[in-house]
Amino acid sequence: MLHPLCLWVLNPATGVTVALPKNHSDEIAAGRGMMMYHGKVESHAFGEISSTGVYKALRIIRFYQRQLCEVIAVDGNNQDMWRKMQGPPATICCSKQMRCVVVDGVVYFMMEFYTTYFEIVVLPVEPGSIASFNLETEKWMTVQGPEVVHRHVQDGDSTYSELNLQLSLADSGGCLVTVHNIPPIRMDLWFLTDSETGMWVKKFSLPSQFIIVTVHPLLVLDDGRVYTRSVNKEFRSEDPGTGTCATVFEASRSSYKHFGIYTGNLLSS
Repeated sequence: MLHPLCLWVLNPATGVTVALPKNHSDEIAAGRGMMMYHGKVESHAFGEISSTGVYKALRIIRFYQRQLCEVIAVDGNNQDMWRKMQGPPATICCSKQMRCVVVDGVVYFMMEFYTTYFEIVVLPVEPGSIASFNLETEKWMTVQGPEVVHRHVQDGDSTYSELNLQLSLADSGGCLVTVHNIPPIRMDLWFLTDSETGMWVKKFSLPSQFIIVTVHPLLVLDDGRVYTRSVNKEFRSEDPGTGTCATVFEASRSSYKHFGIYTGNLLSS
């Protein structure tokens, strides 16, 4: 049986795995009066700080109704310990539907808006808003999503429940992408071209033949091809320029829920 706080880091080039500490940071354990292993990891991320080459892991832990945040520096010896950070600016989405992505040392989480709206009919954040955690500065910020996404419900194009299922995040060559999947019409890919001004540009729109609600982009290549996964275990390459798609591979049942994207060189040491 898996431990509720257990995480591993895998080196794809060597196959070596490092088990991260299972216990909480001292601050959380003492401040919450928690037993050593209380809580459950709802989301996690791993990234490199380009300026220093340091790798860090982040985990979001659910403890009753709160989301707690911990960070750890990762090396081959795994001598570091988890440290408590400030929690996210609002509740983040913790589904496995591509609601978290790491781009250039910054972790991006889609922020939850529907659950609170469903309970008290008040939007806690604008739909499509994103929480970002900088692994170097260890600070949270909020990124507003594309304006068109904000207006999607107000314009009568969908309900908040539908919009909650339509949004996900992806990475394209070091650029954050908001994915707006609108079945059976199209899938819009909005690129954050200026993080300081919050400017989003729609660079791709996949046509209707590719679109079902259970398809989620994993990666956008420089030539415009989009790699997606679906709940039927298929990983596909889709080309909006030519209107063609091809199955890359089909995952086994046991491995399907555990996957990641590696863009490094497997031939390097």
